[in-house]
Amino acid sequence: MKSFHSFCYKSITILGLSLLLILAVSSIFIYGHLDSSSQERMVFYKNGMVFFILIPVFFFALWKFRDLLKKVTPGKLFLICSLIYIIAGLYLTFRVPDTIRSDPYMIYKYAKKFLDADYEGLTGGYYLRFFPYQLGMVTFEMGLLSIWNSTRILFIANLILILGINFLQWRITELLSKNKLVINYSIALSFGFVPMLFYILFTYGTIPGHFFLCLGYYFLIKHIKNHSPLSFIFCGLSLGIAVIFKPNYLIAAVACAIIIFMDLLKRFSKGKLVILVIVIVLSIAPNKAFLQMWRNISGVDFDGGAPYVLNVTMGLQPEEMGKGRLGGWYNGYNYDTFELNNYDIEASKKVAFEDMKNLAEHWKNNSAAARKFFIDKIHSTWNDPLFQSLWSGPLEDSDQVVTDKLLHSLFTGGHVAMVFEKYMNLVMISIYLLAAAWCFMNLTKKSGDDSELFYLLLFLGGFIFHLISETKSQYVYMYAYSLIPYAAITLCSKFGRKS
Repeated sequence: MKSFHSFCYKSITILGLSLLLILAVSSIFIYGHLDSSSQERMVFYKNGMVFFILIPVFFFALWKFRDLLKKVTPGKLFLICSLIYIIAGLYLTFRVPDTIRSDPYMIYKYAKKFLDADYEGLTGGYYLRFFPYQLGMVTFEMGLLSIWNSTRILFIANLILILGINFLQWRITELLSKNKLVINYSIALSFGFVPMLFYILFTYGTIPGHFFLCLGYYFLIKHIKNHSPLSFIFCGLSLGIAVIFKPNYLIAAVACAIIIFMDLLKRFSKGKLVILVIVIVLSIAPNKAFLQMWRNISGVDFDGGAPYVLNVTMGLQPEEMGKGRLGGWYNGYNYDTFELNNYDIEASKKVAFEDMKNLAEHWKNNSAAARKFFIDKIHSTWNDPLFQSLWSGPLEDSDQVVTDKLLHSLFTGGHVAMVFEKYMNLVMISIYLLAAAWCFMNLTKKSGDDSELFYLLLFLGGFIFHLISETKSQYVYMYAYSLIPYAAITLCSKFGRKS
């Protein structure tokens, strides 16, 4: 069992190292840029010679930043960064239009209707009939809107949650490493990950779910490292709440189960086996109970909505089927197919599997096109430095006109947006390379801490999931953000030894 544990540990690390190197190298040469229109069109640009010169300069600046970080305590650094963040976040909140669009608007719309006991949205032809998994965010917004009937309270809630995420990232890093410099680097990089700041304006389940994902990981480490009583229960419940907000966070539940299973391989016990089962149940059961609660409240016996296999099929469709969007990106296939089949789940699944079979045959007979399709899909998902965060804010062609001069430049692709795009390109190259170096150093160790692998498993799960399913760069920011502790550890290491 110990040999199998070692095989699993090294396999996960090697796969992580390989994928991170691919992303790092590709990010050096190419990046994706999403234009400032609601059409969601991405183009690829090659980095020039000036940018190549900036890469080592940025790494040197990142390295020298340690001189400043050594002089401050983690608590003081977090407080300073939080104050700056709050000022910037409130500036965003009150200097942009209070209108929202797309899925966030639909969630907001039905949150208001539910407050008036109008549950029509759960019936045929309406948004929540297609996507009942949005009920988590609908419920959350109902609570907020009952306090202040304005979308700005949703922005403020996101700001508070993102501060909470950064706080948990600090505490998680502190459990992974006692080195003060590592902790400070993690705090600085977390606040320096600016897409998180811009996502304040994106009122979707991603941010609340991300908070509970981090909380779940915190309790997982406490359980694995300190055998803290009941930590595994809090871990499972936190991940279960994350899934209520965003079903994709089941990836985190799977990662958690793998970590506990690997701990079981080290030293088998019936108690650990019971814990594994409890955590899995607690990760899944809350969402089922939550949906049933809404069936009882609304009196509408809705089902699971559009089956997810439709998203997998959509994720394999070429660009010519994408309504102007890149291949594999959202194109409405899931919505349209479910509607055409009269909201019949089994009939929709049958169509999806048939279309998937035809697509597999198409890509099999066009190997060169298939190779380009998946390469472009990876680039468009992982090589967008801003992870679609500016696109997720106000757009002028959606009647969300920003009058503030600075923010107008930011949200219309002006000079401010270009500066942040280049900055984040350098940040992501650094994070990918440093996280890859962490994987390499881990391979040189005789043994490692299983709990350290959670974020790497989360990244691997997100990568594989969006490689085969529908994708957007918007969907993967949390997986990129989760690599920060690895980058921080590497920055404070030399050939695998702490400096």
